[in-house]
Formats: sequence, C-alpha cells, structure tokens
Amino acid sequence: ASLMDLKNAMEPLRRTHIMVGDEYVRLPGEEDDPLGEDHDTVVPGLVHRYPDRVLFLTTGTCSTYCRYCTRSRLVGNPGGEYQFNVRNWELALDYLVYAYGPDKLNDPTQSEPIVQQMIQLDPNDTTNYFMLAKIYEDNGNLDQAEAMFNKAKEVKPKDATVYQQLAGFYQRQGEFDRLIAAVQQRAELEPNNPEAHYSIASYYWDEAYRNTRLSEAQKRDYIQKGMEEVEKALQIKPDYVEAIVYKGLLLRLQAGMEKDLKKQQELLKEATQLQEKAAEMKKKQTSGP
Repeated sequence: ASLMDLKNAMEPLRRTHIMVGDEYVRLPGEEDDPLGEDHDTVVPGLVHRYPDRVLFLTTGTCSTYCRYCTRSRLVGNPGGEYQFNVRNWELALDYLVYAYGPDKLNDPTQSEPIVQQMIQLDPNDTTNYFMLAKIYEDNGNLDQAEAMFNKAKEVKPKDATVYQQLAGFYQRQGEFDRLIAAVQQRAELEPNNPEAHYSIASYYWDEAYRNTRLSEAQKRDYIQKGMEEVEKALQIKPDYVEAIVYKGLLLRLQAGMEKDLKKQQELLKEATQLQEKAAEMKKKQTSGP
C-alpha cells in the first residue's frame, strides 16, 4: 500500500487494488463468471470441473480484493454471493467424501445419489436441483437435466434466478426460442428491473449478429425485439450504460440491413452518438463527482 500513488487514480499499482467506476460497465462478450465456474459448482462454494481436483471457496472475504480477480463477484458483500456458512461447508465436505472415495475418483457422476439425498433433505432448495441438472447435462442426459430445471421452477415459480438458470441451459443447447421464453418469464417477474430487459436485448443482438442461418425477416424481427427490450431498460434507468451500448449495437445491425443509403447513414449517426454518450458517462463515473 505504501507504494501506491494516493493522488493518481490511473497509477498501475493502485488500479490493481482500488475500484474504479469502469468496473460497473459491462461490454459485449463480458460475463459475470468469465471462467464458467458457476456451471461446474456442484454445491455452493465447491467447483468440480476436473475429475481429480476441486476448488473449495470457503469465505466471502479477502485481504486484497485484486481488481482483476475472476472471482470478485464472490467477495465483498456480507457472506459473499454464495453466502458461505458452516452448512455449505458440511455439504461440500459430504460431496468430497462421496465423490473422492477410491472407487469414484475417476467417475464424478457417482455424486448423483448424494445430491438426490440433499434434495430429499431440503426439497425447497433450488440449488440442489441445479446441481443435479449439471450432473445430467455433463453426461449428456439433457432431458433429465431439463426436468431438474423445471422441477426447480415448480418449487419456486417466482424466483427469477430459476429462469436465468434455465435460460443458461437452453443457451448451451442452442435452443434460442426456449432461451428467450425463459428470460421473458424472468422479466415478467421483475418488470421494473432494467437488467432483466437488457438481458433479453443482449440475447437478441447476439443471435442476430452471430447466427448466419437466420433469414432476413428473422434477423429484422430479432433486431426490432431487441430494440423494444433495450428501450424498456432505458425507460426504467436512463443512465444504464450497458443498455445504451447495446442500443448502439442494435442500430448498427439495423443499418447493415438498410437499403436506403440516407436512412442507413442516419442509423449509423445515431449509433455513433450513443457510443460517444456511453463513453462520456463512463468517463464521469471513473472521475467521480
């Protein structure tokens, strides 16, 4: 700490430890979970990606809080995102004992019975259904995986997290229509949450931008629906930088399909203005009041 420049917010060492406003800006392609560890989390705080090792997250505090940490979302709040506690430690240890017995070292799917037992002990904990769904999905049992996500939805039909988990499953399977249905259900539960509408818009942009098999009519439809959702987000939160960024991206897609040169230039001009607006807002957030 003594080596940091307390007056220069751009000093490299300081920037590795002191938060800046730009961290709130989410650009296209960025994820809350960049390593995809949530998908491989078998019980809260325990990541099991490889057969012979695990990552055991035991606390929601850190002595440093490096700004480049890929797990920064898990620390800082009371208990962390995963709400680390003795009960979760016990579940993690139970899983380790079961998964790493001599006959199970190379077969993580043997964890299925213990997760089923956890569901029996607490049938209202959707996390357990997500864990079992992951086991099924990893082994190619997609129907069973989907059934577990739907079971979680039955248990907590008004929990927005359930629909986000279901959307993630459909995204991994390339089922765009079902993905959209899931995030729309989430938005219905959280109509005043701008992130819910922004999320839908980002999925529409991604599909319109990346799926080369779409017909022109489908692409136009997705762009229009994306615009509708991003406008909803901005009506709720006009200074939502990420939504402004995606509105600009959608406008550029729209411009790319526009046959009228004048209209195309107008769309590109508006997209550029939004890009500049977002950059200015990010600059103000970084500099502070």
